[in-house]
Amino acid sequence: MDFNNIRIRKAVSNDMIYVAAMIKELAAFENLPDAPQIDHKKLIEDGFESKKPAFKCFVAECLSTNTLVGHAIYFPIYSSWEGRSMFLEDLFVKREYRNHHIGSNLIKAIAKEAFNENCIRIDLHLLSSESPARGFYKKLNAVNLTKNGEGSDWNYVRFRKEAIAKLAE
Repeated sequence: MDFNNIRIRKAVSNDMIYVAAMIKELAAFENLPDAPQIDHKKLIEDGFESKKPAFKCFVAECLSTNTLVGHAIYFPIYSSWEGRSMFLEDLFVKREYRNHHIGSNLIKAIAKEAFNENCIRIDLHLLSSESPARGFYKKLNAVNLTKNGEGSDWNYVRFRKEAIAKLAE
C-alpha cells in the first residue's frame, strides 16, 4: 500500500456512499454494529442538499487506488461561555491504513478550518473502551475532561485553542 499517496480533501456528495459504509465499519469496531440508522441518501440530504448543511466532512483518499480510506465528520457548535467551537462526530481510518498519520491529518484539516473560523475549541466524545484512541488524541494535545478519564461509557475530550493553533500550522 502506498501510504504517501493519501490526499485529505473536503467530501463531495458522491463520497457519501463510502462514508456511510465507513460509519458502519466504525460502529462494528466500537461493538455497536446495529447502531447506525443512517444511509448515504440521508447523508447527502443533510450534508449537501440542505440550505444549511447539518455537517461537514473531510475524507482521506488513496490516490493510487482511487478509494476512500478514512473520514472525519464535524459541525459547528457554540459555547455560551467561550464562543465559536466545533464538534468532531466521527473520525475513522480503515484498519489497514491506520498508524500512517491519516487520522492526525484529518484532525489537522479540521483544526485549520477551526483556526480560520476563530473557534476556541473542538470537542468530541470517545468510548471509554477505546484506550488506543485516547492515547492518539492525548498525543495531539487534546484534554480528557471526563473525571480521571474513567468511570463512564463515554469520555468528553477537547482540543483547546492552543492545541488547535498548533495542529493548524
